[in-house]
Amino acid sequence: MMRATLVGLLTVASCPAAALAPQVESRAELVSILKETFAEQDRDSDGALTWAELEADMKAQEALLGIAPSTDTARAEFKVEDADGDGRVTFAEYGAKPTAYFDCFDRDRDGIVSPDEESAFSPTCDSEGESPSAG
Repeated sequence: MMRATLVGLLTVASCPAAALAPQVESRAELVSILKETFAEQDRDSDGALTWAELEADMKAQEALLGIAPSTDTARAEFKVEDADGDGRVTFAEYGAKPTAYFDCFDRDRDGIVSPDEESAFSPTCDSEGESPSAG
């Protein structure tokens, strides 16, 4: 089964975390999924994703699912994720938002989202995973 593509993760990462964070039980699980997905998309195994690799994944997604992600949206998200603007998304850049959003849920920072933390989730976290009310 094909894991979420970069487009999916970028879209999720730019939206409230409710779409991704509660679906994993631990930060370690999230990082494992991100590493696996990143490796699948890093077709030349150079440790960074390029726009060409993203386009190839978009075409594969379209062929598999019959869904064509918006190229304009994907390109804009790619530019956002490419924090240093070098035209490549490293694993650190790729995982930054999803892990920050996980951290919004994991208020006690133990690496696991408890049912209480999930129910107390505030969608007002910033891009660093901090809630304005968090100390």
